[in-house]
Amino acid sequence: MDVKYFELRAANKQCVEKFTDIAKQKVDKVPIFDHACEYVNNSSSYKRNGRRLEIMDIRDYSIIVKLTSESKLEMASKSLAGFSRELLRIDQSMNPDADSRLFRYFSYNSSLFRNSEIDIREINQNDTLDMSDVDALKRCVDLFCDNMTTSKEEAKRRQEARKAIKNILLDYTNSLG
Repeated sequence: MDVKYFELRAANKQCVEKFTDIAKQKVDKVPIFDHACEYVNNSSSYKRNGRRLEIMDIRDYSIIVKLTSESKLEMASKSLAGFSRELLRIDQSMNPDADSRLFRYFSYNSSLFRNSEIDIREINQNDTLDMSDVDALKRCVDLFCDNMTTSKEEAKRRQEARKAIKNILLDYTNSLG
């Protein structure tokens, strides 16, 4: 399985509008970004390639997304094009008048986003406090039982994480007496 994280920013570098304001808009009672994400995940190309797009965080001036695939993600940023197209399509159908469109200040040269791949360590880890015990256990099982890595750097990070978890467990069991 291949996993990549991307930071999406407005294609127009001068844009001062906020993604958090746009996120309040709903399509059929579903937040607009979630709607576009589900649309992409249900597309035939995503299903065929075992891909899944997940919104990790919506910030004022960026959106953090996670893209997973059952196979190697070649040119992964192109897999995000459907998300952008769906958002623009929704905006156009909701707001036929170009001057009232949600993304009118975000777009540049017919593109909605500038995206850059980011390392998972760059993501604000505040969401770990919201992780359920079941999710934590699943991630530990994956960490200790899944030995497939895509790079030496990932293998090194996995080994460091394993060591950190073992140290935490040793400290905990030693404190029990």
